[in-house]
Amino acid sequence: MVGQSHMGEAAHAEVMQTHRGRRLRILLQCHPVDHFVPVAPTKESLEYADLRTLDLSRYDDGPEARAELAEELRLDMTTQGFFILINHGLTEDEITRQVDIGHHIITNTPEDEKKRLAAPIVEKGSYFGFKPLGHWQAAPGVRDWVKNFNVYRDMKLRPQPETIHPYMPEVQSFIDFAHKEILFKLLRLFAIALKLDDEDFFVKLHDYDRHDETFLRYMEYFDTYTEAEKEYTKGLWLGGHQDLTSVSLLWSQPTASLQVREFDGNHEWK
Repeated sequence: MVGQSHMGEAAHAEVMQTHRGRRLRILLQCHPVDHFVPVAPTKESLEYADLRTLDLSRYDDGPEARAELAEELRLDMTTQGFFILINHGLTEDEITRQVDIGHHIITNTPEDEKKRLAAPIVEKGSYFGFKPLGHWQAAPGVRDWVKNFNVYRDMKLRPQPETIHPYMPEVQSFIDFAHKEILFKLLRLFAIALKLDDEDFFVKLHDYDRHDETFLRYMEYFDTYTEAEKEYTKGLWLGGHQDLTSVSLLWSQPTASLQVREFDGNHEWK
């Protein structure tokens, strides 16, 4: 794990070069943060969706390797619409660090500041900021117990809560890496899969220096529904939906929660 420093010391981060492409490295002079203890791994015997795995370390192995990855991605997107991405350049410690920071922001930001920085979802259709609790519905008449904070990709362009200020350099580095080193590679693979002449077609549409709806989301679910609500929703915390983004990168957590609807047979949820 990342080491601790004096409370007044700003976080420091850098992007380093490795032999298999670029990866993010958070240096040890980071501001301390309480560790978030996740729930235990799921013990229930479940039938899981059989998702394909995309190995991003092969991206730099030449045009033939990228063509093979693009074909795997095409199959993923024309079947389940989900895939598992490995060797993307981020370590478990770096991802865990971001989970800890997100938990700190959601837990310790005062309610009046959350209201001041509330996302104008209804007013402007924008998710940047704090999502008000209960904005969504777990079922008709049952409000959600989901808290999240959405960080605009260029943190300098939006007001930020005080709780994130000590961590802004490393959060910005994480956002930059996910966008430029992971997302851009996937977007180029999409273009190759679609046989477009310009492999940067989708990269240009997601130009990092132009306004778009790209964001980092810290998100927590709370099991605080009443027994009557749990019976009514059959334990469902958030119903089936389609993300508004072009691509969603989800970081794994221990409990089984996200369901994927199978594309063939009886279209079961797994």
